[in-house]
Amino acid sequence: MPKFLIIEPESVGNKKLKRGSRGRNLVLFLRKYYGKDSVCIIPKRKLTQSNLFSVDHLFVGVPSSIEKTDIKKIRYKKAHLFDYQDKPGAFWGGSDQELLRGLTDSYLKSWIESNWDEGFNWGCLPIRRYRSLPLSIKWNRWRQLSATSKHPRLFDTNFLGNPNVNWVEDYQGNQRTPRVQWLQEVANSHYSFSGGFILGKKATLPIEQGTEEPDQQLIWSTQRVGFNGYFKMMLDSKTALVPPGNARWSYRHYESIYAGCIPISANFQDSQMLIPLPVNGMIHVEPGGSIINPLEDALRKRKDNPDTPMHNLAHLEQYLTDGAYDCRKTNLLQRFHDQLI
Repeated sequence: MPKFLIIEPESVGNKKLKRGSRGRNLVLFLRKYYGKDSVCIIPKRKLTQSNLFSVDHLFVGVPSSIEKTDIKKIRYKKAHLFDYQDKPGAFWGGSDQELLRGLTDSYLKSWIESNWDEGFNWGCLPIRRYRSLPLSIKWNRWRQLSATSKHPRLFDTNFLGNPNVNWVEDYQGNQRTPRVQWLQEVANSHYSFSGGFILGKKATLPIEQGTEEPDQQLIWSTQRVGFNGYFKMMLDSKTALVPPGNARWSYRHYESIYAGCIPISANFQDSQMLIPLPVNGMIHVEPGGSIINPLEDALRKRKDNPDTPMHNLAHLEQYLTDGAYDCRKTNLLQRFHDQLI
């Protein structure tokens, strides 16, 4: 049984890293498949003590202030750099790049793109799976079995989320988030829509470039709903908008497929995740492109190929069971292991 040591990444400035960003998602994945005793995660300061480690795989979270004297306390067969940041490519912060590059050419992130280079062999990290998703899937399965007729999908598309995100694209000279642009276009179209932007405590109304007033042509939903309500909204829709938030990928990619929607996503044909998406069963939107034609394509795809949602689901179920990691599904573990060789 291989042994793993994970050195937590460090925060940049005063921004505190959340549990997932510190590597907890990686820990949960490894413990699921290799056992609790096979994984150790420590902050870098623990290496300054008299502890000595002997492992098969060393994962160093970036940014890191790790030094040569720290590395000497670890015996390892293979080292890997990783970060859970939403920024494309390597995220160094104040790290000693020369030292870290000298350790390994292996770098793992939540998603990777074919045009990344930087001298690394890029790999994909496991992401956290919400416990609510398997429960919602089982609830929907029971609902379908107990229903006397097939549940109708009343809406053409849906989206429910926060408007304040970091991914920005150019729309005819205006820098906007795809979330704002897509919802504005749908709001001005004849297509039926479910959801909108949730205005939480930290969310603010988006302001159009060159104006001082919030954009009032958007679809707003000030009511916060739980996961079951969010998932039911997808169950009531034929397609789902999956625009970038802080990164190209989103949990919504997987959730929409399990809800039987056809995802309309930022172009994912040259991107990968550890749990591979069924790119041929999705509709892809080019950067800065309108959402209307892709929405029409998604609705046409669903009509002309009614088995597409089922094929998308079957694709994910090669790696997951009802949206959860499953030791019986060895394809996912094999994909992860192949990256470490």
